[in-house]
Amino acid sequence: MKAVVVNKVGGPEVLEYGTHPLPELGTGQARTKIEAVGINFIYVYHRSGLYKLELPQVLGMEAAGVVDAISDGVEDLQVGD
Repeated sequence: MKAVVVNKVGGPEVLEYGTHPLPELGTGQARTKIEAVGINFIYVYHRSGLYKLELPQVLGMEAAGVVDAISDGVEDLQVGD
């Protein structure tokens, strides 16, 4: 998947756009193909190290999209929702 990733803290120059592995699904989980993300000021704090993150960190925690995979135990969603 394409993503903006923070691998180290610093200024805007530490933001890296590139390919990141798709998340593995655990039991009872669904994955969404993201179509839009909200980018908020809090990411400046994350990137700069003011708010500590486990690195590497993919930015864009507020998102909307379409379910593209579900695992065992998911009963209330289907691919395409």
